[in-house]
Amino acid sequence: MTMNTDTARRELSLHTLFDHLEPAQQQQAIDRLLEGESWDSVAKRVNQWVEEADWEASAMAQSQ
Repeated sequence: MTMNTDTARRELSLHTLFDHLEPAQQQQAIDRLLEGESWDSVAKRVNQWVEEADWEASAMAQSQ
């Protein structure tokens, strides 16, 4: 079964922290899936991006 953009977006939204990403990173994750990268690899990367963004935001808040 070939995955399309809408299916990729829906699946990432359901099973990862995808909705917390910036639009450019969301598109990058979708593109990776559509290019054939494994689901596990993309899901792990999406969650890492969100964790990194949260850590950076927390560090900036603490430094103020």
